[in-house]
Amino acid sequence: MLLQKDKTLFCDLLGYSPESKIVEYLLEIREDRFTFNDVVIAVGLNRKRAYAILRNHLKIGLIEKGEKVKQIQFHKLNKKDERVKLLSKLFDKIIKD
Repeated sequence: MLLQKDKTLFCDLLGYSPESKIVEYLLEIREDRFTFNDVVIAVGLNRKRAYAILRNHLKIGLIEKGEKVKQIQFHKLNKKDERVKLLSKLFDKIIKD
């Protein structure tokens, strides 16, 4: 799990912006569903900024809504999106090397 203070090869390459940290976390958990709050806690960013980034990722199609359990909305990485496919390949290549 990515923590804000952790140095990673992925962020070394793409920069340590809040967007890069969130994308890296989503690629780490790509098979799992998540809530926006899960991402905020895992990445350690300001809640308002992280929610804005996640809403934008939802708007542009990098993530998509999943099931809703009671009042909890889950999301998942949109594995059909070409950008997500490319980022996944890059992430996997970096992790393997």
